[in-house]
Amino acid sequence: MRKQSEISKLPIELELETHIYEEISLRSENRRLESEVNEYKQQLQKITKENEVLTKQKEQIFFRV
Repeated sequence: MRKQSEISKLPIELELETHIYEEISLRSENRRLESEVNEYKQQLQKITKENEVLTKQKEQIFFRV
């Protein structure tokens, strides 16, 4: 049989374990989101460059006429 002190510690230990798993899960989700944000940043850079090229082409066409 467990001592009273062991029984009273048990919920705290379980709570700590739960917090550890939550932290691991949150860190994993954070990494996933950071990766997603980086992908969006790369897409934005690519689209921005394409936009600059198209804007220059448009200006050349209008200034030629």
